Amino acid sequence: MIKINLNPRKKKRGLTALTPSISLKSLKFENANKFLVILLPVILIVGLLFYYFYLELQIESLQQRKTMLITEKEKLKAIENKINQLKKAIAEQEKQKEMLELRFKTFQYLADSRKSLTPKLNSIILPIPDGLWLESVEISKDSGKITGNSLKPELVAQYYKSLNISYKDIVFNGAEKKASPTNIIFYNFTFELRNQTPEKREGT
Repeated sequence: MIKINLNPRKKKRGLTALTPSISLKSLKFENANKFLVILLPVILIVGLLFYYFYLELQIESLQQRKTMLITEKEKLKAIENKINQLKKAIAEQEKQKEMLELRFKTFQYLADSRKSLTPKLNSIILPIPDGLWLESVEISKDSGKITGNSLKPELVAQYYKSLNISYKDIVFNGAEKKASPTNIIFYNFTFELRNQTPEKREGT
């Protein structure tokens, strides 16, 4: 049996009622979500790229700083080596200076000793009479020791009197008679001089 729809509008209304409706808000929300899904990775990638370039710049800056510090360290090391060399040179100069000062003091001491010993030597040597000679002379500040020989005993006595002017105490234990290989008779004597007189000491 064939049925004919006599009210097509009613059927269309039913079809219209069955068709799902899509609102404008839901479309906007879905589009926004899709946009965010695409945009967020792009933003993240761009941010990572910026951070990467920032790190590159920082690394390059640190490398330059490192190079500068290494250069400064080498310069400081060279300066330190120069300072050590200067210290060694100064120490060597100080050592030479001390040696020169010691030599100067030694020369000064010898010069002063020579000045003080010259009158003493004169007081011992000048009174030597002919026929008497000295073997050794030891002189200190206020004393001395003389060893000599004489052809005659009276020359020893004469020399003793001359020395007695310069020294208060003279120890004399006598002269020893001896003979040379050629049978020349002579007299060996020793004087120990003590307590130089003030007059002679002032003359020094």
